[in-house]
Amino acid sequence: MKIRETAVQTTSATATATATTPATTKAAKAKELSPDAKLFPMTLKAMEQTAPVGSFKPHARFEASFAAAFLNVKGPSAIADLKKLFTETLLVTFGGDQLTGKSTQSKGLAATLKGTAGGTGAIVRKMAADAGYKPEEIGEFAKELAKNPTQDVELDYRALQLMAKGDVTTFESRLAGHLAEFLRQLGRKNVVSVYLKCAPKELALRYVQREVSPAARARIEPLLNVPKSATFIEALEALGKIDDADAKAVAAKAQDIAGRDVTDLKRLKLLYGVNYQDTSSFDLVVDTTGKTPEQIQDEIKAFVDARANVA
Repeated sequence: MKIRETAVQTTSATATATATTPATTKAAKAKELSPDAKLFPMTLKAMEQTAPVGSFKPHARFEASFAAAFLNVKGPSAIADLKKLFTETLLVTFGGDQLTGKSTQSKGLAATLKGTAGGTGAIVRKMAADAGYKPEEIGEFAKELAKNPTQDVELDYRALQLMAKGDVTTFESRLAGHLAEFLRQLGRKNVVSVYLKCAPKELALRYVQREVSPAARARIEPLLNVPKSATFIEALEALGKIDDADAKAVAAKAQDIAGRDVTDLKRLKLLYGVNYQDTSSFDLVVDTTGKTPEQIQDEIKAFVDARANVA
């Protein structure tokens, strides 16, 4: 069964991504994406300088932070409008770091359940199109989005709309599990959240497999020595000690590769006070190390079946 990714069609008059004509200049696009000073008086860079990530403490109820952001960006009826969309169709969300298998498991489970898989990628593509960006300019749009807290919140609200009304059976993103918990606190039923994790050595090898080739992984794996206590970036850097051109090429990009998780962790803490790596809000945590995609899906499917129709 072919799984399609779905992006919500926003009907709110307050939507911040607006359609533009092909003639719109890059400068005009950038201006459209600039942060709203009334909503977010500081850019993320300024926020980082003023309030380092280490100064944030876990919120006892992070839902309040989500609500405040959505009310600011989408207007005073944002939460009420969201609740009007609620159905009781099954929703399974997948969270976790890069390379843990979120997309694979989300699409696989959606196929098994004969449903639809969703993710932030489809929403970003829709927002980019609305802002006049061409498909080949998605990367440029994503960079602008990362600088803009208002658009970031808009993206997460669109994700909530999809999940609230059951347009997707599964949804994967860094923040998916925490957004699912927010919906559950608001009264959305039949929600299951899954967090996927993986050992750093395996993450490094998966990157090699995805970006180079399965053959390169098979060649490099027996040569990669990484202690269990190593971090992801340390596992990537360890590839540089191997006498292999592909391994050294990946190691040279270690900071950029591992930095994606660090950047997202910092960004979401600044926006919502949420640590997306905090697994306490998830129903199921699965370590995917050493398991095949089929084994992981069987584990998740068994849990979902047991939790069917649980609020």
